[in-house]
Amino acid sequence: WRLNNLYKIINKDGQPVTFRMNQSQHRVYAASRTHPRVIILKSRQQGISTFWLVSYFDDAVFCPFLNIGLMAQGNDEAATLLERTKFLWDCLDDNIKAHMNVGLEKDNTKEFSLSNGSTIFIRVSFRSTTLQRLHISEFGKIANSNPKRAKETKTGTLQALGKGNTGAI
Repeated sequence: WRLNNLYKIINKDGQPVTFRMNQSQHRVYAASRTHPRVIILKSRQQGISTFWLVSYFDDAVFCPFLNIGLMAQGNDEAATLLERTKFLWDCLDDNIKAHMNVGLEKDNTKEFSLSNGSTIFIRVSFRSTTLQRLHISEFGKIANSNPKRAKETKTGTLQALGKGNTGAI
């Protein structure tokens, strides 16, 4: 209910709207409930990265002490993810923030931390960090353009995700 009612996103027309899962997002959500690791073979523009951003942001607000990783294929894409994260926070109702007793602690180019101890890291690679949530956006594109970085993602970033925690590629 929270995912489909509490959060605002910018739609394809550039308008702020309440996030509502589409059919593809529902399928991904259902798959993540049966197994914590999800590999998504998808076409573009299905809103899968948006789904994970909203879902993980919800986790950060309602579950303390989570380390969440959002990995983008490049610095420009990482900056876009950070902007979307800030938009989710800015549009979240102040009554919810007050009820959950959560505020913004840190907001810089690589992370977004809340007062409940949860942090959303937005990077192009992860190593030496333990994560409870991870989404790797456009892994196929990364692997195609930079096989060395894809190998680093498999040997480093994926190993940062704690056993039994949610990860999606």
